Amino acid sequence: MSHHDHAPEYRPGIPAPLPDGERPLWQGSPRWQSLALRALHVRKVALYFGVLVAWRVGAELFAGQPLSAALGAGAPFLVPAVLAIGLLLFIAWQMARTTIYTITNERLILRFGIALPMTANIPFTLIESAALKNWNDGTGDIPVTVKPGNGVSWLVFWPHVRPWSFGNAQPMLRSIPEAEQVAELFAAALARAAGQTVPKRAADTRTTDTGTDGGSLAAAAR
Repeated sequence: MSHHDHAPEYRPGIPAPLPDGERPLWQGSPRWQSLALRALHVRKVALYFGVLVAWRVGAELFAGQPLSAALGAGAPFLVPAVLAIGLLLFIAWQMARTTIYTITNERLILRFGIALPMTANIPFTLIESAALKNWNDGTGDIPVTVKPGNGVSWLVFWPHVRPWSFGNAQPMLRSIPEAEQVAELFAAALARAAGQTVPKRAADTRTTDTGTDGGSLAAAAR
């Protein structure tokens, strides 16, 4: 697997001309709203400030202050709350704007980075397996398990990496629309590269508020 810092782009998401016989099959980017919720945890930050405001207002009311004074005591928390949430939303938008995922018939390419653009090339021969997790907002995640010893750093790839996979970091196509269709295309590409029969995905994958795991997509190209 190779990394390129500040590599000039031959075309969006692809730093250099592809070798003869290799062609792009799909390109896409994360949905920024989903990144804000699941990678940057905007909802949890909003809840945190909401608890602070409620605690301050409740403490003032318990101390015998009138409602207007209690609400006024909680107001100072609103400014940092708006600034923090606004900053996280902006970062999520920038992350999505500067990220392009590409699937070719031979590899997975991740182009990402706001201040320090980076391109990671993951040949199918290094991929052991891939999986799918759908979310209720119409997006999904596709993490891939890479053979050990190929320099996958959780910190370098974040947020384009499976959460909590520190010991065996798994690069991930994160918060992409129509993830199930992309997963089917990816699984077919892996299978063809390995000379295997193209798998068929089950048609009854469901989503919930917490997301559902669509299971393994395909074995590695070997």
